[in-house]
Amino acid sequence: MELAGYCNASITTKWGTLLDSVEPPPPPEPAKFAIVVGRQDTIIGIVQKGRSTKATCTVAERIKAHGFEWNWACDIHDAGLTQELNQITAIVRLFTPGDASDGWKCGLDSSGIFTTCAMRVKVANNTPGFPLNRIDWIKEAPLKVSTFIWKAKMGRIPSSLALSQRGVNLSSITCGHCNWGEECADHILINCSFANDTREWIFRWCGIGNVAINSLGELLKFATTWGRCPKKRKLLTLISYGLLWLIWKARNDRIFKQRFISPTLVAHNIKSLVYLWLKHKGENKGIKWVMWSISPFLCL
Repeated sequence: MELAGYCNASITTKWGTLLDSVEPPPPPEPAKFAIVVGRQDTIIGIVQKGRSTKATCTVAERIKAHGFEWNWACDIHDAGLTQELNQITAIVRLFTPGDASDGWKCGLDSSGIFTTCAMRVKVANNTPGFPLNRIDWIKEAPLKVSTFIWKAKMGRIPSSLALSQRGVNLSSITCGHCNWGEECADHILINCSFANDTREWIFRWCGIGNVAINSLGELLKFATTWGRCPKKRKLLTLISYGLLWLIWKARNDRIFKQRFISPTLVAHNIKSLVYLWLKHKGENKGIKWVMWSISPFLCL
């Protein structure tokens, strides 16, 4: 087979001419270009159909006294970037270069530092009816415990009432321990006789008299506002977290493992659990079990 030329060629074989006058390929469409700016205001390339060509200039080098002086790799009018150029030029005119290094400042808080708390408040303020169920996230408490407290305050733990509201068919939604009242989050952790006896035992250990508490929110509010000492309030809140966590675990053991435990034994387990949290994750690692067993506030 003989190939004569590149364009307007004829391909000849022993059977004759198969293709005559091959037309040249059409010219490529004008490519669209865009500037790619990297870290430290460096132009890292001129993008053309997904490909990048290295550039050696920076944005700062193109800022002149009379404005911007670009070194274009193509004619921007032909590339269809006139509108984009006008937009970026209008933005750059408002920029005044200085000697200081660039930085970022968050507008959610006066400190200029981004925090999830500031973001959550922003979302809550801009969302009508948003449930702002705030709790104290104490570093000594494990994350799974703090998350459980937060979900329980919103009534989102898998109690019998919550499961039935989600479409789960249950034989009964009555509390399996006291056989009185619907088993919701507040009933399991606060109003059930088992939870009430355990809480009274813990309050006596802390030197607190009888307090009428009817909901989880009331318990957390009482712990975070009790007394005048911030350290005691924080410790009482941490003990309350351990109280609620082990009441929940005792309820699950009773249902799924048929293992029954008395409120007194649960209270002793709460003392041991919170002691271990403070011993290994708290600032005062020199606390003594003897003093802790008498009163938790003797270790402050």
